[in-house]
This record gives sequence, structure tokens and C-alpha cells, in this order.
Amino acid sequence: MLERIGIGRNQFTGEIPSSLPRCASLQFISLTANKFTGSIPQDIGNLSMLQTVYLAVNQLTGTIPNSISNSSKIIILDLGFNMLTGNVPTLHGVLPNSVGNLSASLELLDATGCHINGTIPSEIGNLSNLVSLGLGDNDLTGSIPETIGKLQKIQQLQVYDTEIQGLIPDNICKLTNLGELNLMNTKLYGSIPGCLGNLTSLRTLQLGSNALTSHMPSTLGSLKDILILNLSSNFLNGPLPQEIGSMKSIVQLQLSGNQFSGYIPTSIGELQNLVNLSLSRNRLQGPIPESFVDLVSLESLDLSLNNLSGTIPKSLEKLWSVRVFNLQLQAAFKSLEAECEAMRNICHRNLVKVISQYGTAGIVTPMGDVYSYGILLMETFTRKKPTNNLFVGELTMKKWVSESFSQAVLNIVDANLLTGEDEDFSEKGSCLSMIMEVALNCTEDSTDERINMKDVTSRLTKIRQRFKGL
Repeated sequence: MLERIGIGRNQFTGEIPSSLPRCASLQFISLTANKFTGSIPQDIGNLSMLQTVYLAVNQLTGTIPNSISNSSKIIILDLGFNMLTGNVPTLHGVLPNSVGNLSASLELLDATGCHINGTIPSEIGNLSNLVSLGLGDNDLTGSIPETIGKLQKIQQLQVYDTEIQGLIPDNICKLTNLGELNLMNTKLYGSIPGCLGNLTSLRTLQLGSNALTSHMPSTLGSLKDILILNLSSNFLNGPLPQEIGSMKSIVQLQLSGNQFSGYIPTSIGELQNLVNLSLSRNRLQGPIPESFVDLVSLESLDLSLNNLSGTIPKSLEKLWSVRVFNLQLQAAFKSLEAECEAMRNICHRNLVKVISQYGTAGIVTPMGDVYSYGILLMETFTRKKPTNNLFVGELTMKKWVSESFSQAVLNIVDANLLTGEDEDFSEKGSCLSMIMEVALNCTEDSTDERINMKDVTSRLTKIRQRFKGL
């Protein structure tokens, strides 16, 4: 009896055969990255043995079949990047009893970019084994349900680029295993829950492009392992907390486009892994802290459009690795020549080049983001932080990955991802090798040698398509 169908990453066209649900023994379906059109067979939920469904990256339309809730053993449901419409099945309105079977096993639900509308129902909390929930890039409305706090095993929660509004529920703070929370570009308002600082597993917190108000909670300083924090383009106000300096692992800190006031905290100088810092378009005042000399990993710094004053500290000349230094300090400098004079001893000086090319407003280079993303890839797949005790003296995470990778990817990746006993050891090893190669290309010492984010996206997409069935 047929148990597996894997025809992903081909050029198949037409509709998914309506007879597919008759294959009663099917456990695994992968049709990812083809050109299938039409709707998902309505009776697909009759496959009682079904555990894994990959239908992403096709041209499927119509609604998600309600019958999917009948598949009591399903673990992975990936429908992302199609043209599906309508509400999330069985989770909108009255919840059928049959969804209780689904909730007992589902670990991954990805409906990213599927044109789904309606609300996120409170019954989403019934999916108690969910590890990853992707609802981003949809037309969802309403608020984030309080029951989201019941997803105790969830590690990745993405609801970005939607019409979701309302407050960030405090119950999110119950998700103690959460590693990524992405609520970018929605219509959330109110304050940032201070209890988010209790989620010490967080590596990525993205709340930018919303309508959030009040202060930046000082409790976020408890996120000592966070790598990316983006609170940009909100209405946050008040002083920046000194506790920022406790986020020792952070590589990207985006706080631009708010109403922060007061002095820049001197504690920011303690963030020795920080690569990208943007505080632009705020109401910050006073001098640039001398402590910035300790930002030894800094590559991109944007303090433009504030009320900063004084002179650029001589100590910044020691930041030899700075590629872009965008300082449009209103009324702080009488001329462009004064800025160039203050920056003349920086090894990688290109301020004049940037201003000549893009105008006095300037822009921040994306290469700092590329480097940050490369480090993030390394941490994700090695399960090691840049501050791990392994990395002492001249041995950095990047150097360790580079040297170990040349011998065997098995030496560096998380043991839970790849073991010698894996049935698909060869393919998994190839997949991980390609990912780590991208990470190394992102972290080249010279920005001229780094790949750009367009190429990163293209290469990772191809890797995803090639190995989606694993």
C-alpha cells in the first residue's frame, strides 16, 4: 500500500488529483514547489494515517478543506505561499469536536502568504503540541486571542504583515519556549508587556511598524540571549533604559522612528556583539557616549534625525570595523567638512562616499544586516550562542564554524538535527552544509566579499525547495 508521495521541486502542473484521498495508507505527501493549480481535494482529511503535508509554493486557490481536522495523526501542515482564501478551517466560529483529534499531534502549521482572512479564533489554543505557527502575510483581522498562551510548546510565532489589531496579550508571556515572535507591520497598539522579559528563550523579537505606545520596558534587559530586537516605527517614548546593556548577545538593535527622548544610555557600549544599531528619527539629545568605543563589532550606526549635540568622540576613531557611520546631527556640526575631519582616521571611512552617492540624508548599508543574519543562521543550526564559553581568545563563532565546517558539518550542527543513524543522513547533511555555507558567505570580513540579501533569499529558497520533503 502506498504510504509516501514525494514529487516536490519539479515542474508539475494541473490540479491535484481528486482521487488522492482514496490512498488510505498515505502518511506523507510532498508536492512542494511545483505549479499545481486548482483547490486542495476536499476529502483530504479522510486520510486517517496522514502525518505530513507539504503543499507550499504552488498556485493553489480556494479554501482550506474543513476535513483536514479529521486527520488525527497530522504533525506538519505546510500550505504557505499559495493563493488560498477564506478562513482558517474548523478554527473559525464554532469549533467541531473533531478538531480535538488534530490538536493532539499537529506541530507545524504554516499558512504564510495564503490570503487568509477572518480572525484568529480562540480555539487556536487547542493545538497544544504546536511548535511553529506561521500566519504572516495574510488578511487576518481582529485581535490576538488570549488563548495563545495555551501553546506551551511553541517556539516560533509569526503573525506579521496582517491587519491584526488590539493589545499584545499578556498571555504571550506564558510561552516560555518561544524563540521567535514576529508581529511586525500589523495594527497593534498599547504598551509592550513588561513580562516579555521573562521569555529568556527569545532570540528574535520583532514588533516594529505598529502603533505601540508608552515606554520600552526595562525588563527586556533580561533577554540576555536575544540576537535581534526591532521596535522601530512605533510611538514609544521616554528614555531608553540602561538595562539595554544587559542584552549581551544582541547583534541587531532597531529602535528608529519612535519618540524616545533623553540621553543615549552609556550601557549600550557594553554590547560587544552589536553589529547594527539604529536610533534614528527620535528625540534623543546630548552627546554620543564615549562608551561607544567598546562596540568592537559595530558595522552600521544610524543616529540621524535626533537632537544630539557636541562633537564626535575621538574614541570612535578606534572603531576600525565601522563601514557606515550615518550621523546627520541637526545643528550639531556647521559643515560637512567638520564631520569628515572628525572621521578622517577611521580605517574604513566612506562617509563622504555615502553622502555623495545618496545625498545628505544618507542610508544605512544592508551589509550589516547580512552579517547579523549569518550569525543568526549559525546560532540556529549549531545551537550555540556567540557568548558560549567555547569562544575565547581568537576563537569566535564564525572562526569555529569555518574551521570545523571544512572537516564535516556533523562536527558543528546541533546533534538533534543530524545523527549518523538518520535515514536521510546524506540529504540532511547536504542541506545543512548548504545553509552553513550561506552563513559563512554572510559573515565575510570584507563587505565587498559578502553576498547581498537578495542572493541570500534566493539561495535559501532554493535550499528550502530542494529539501522540503525531509
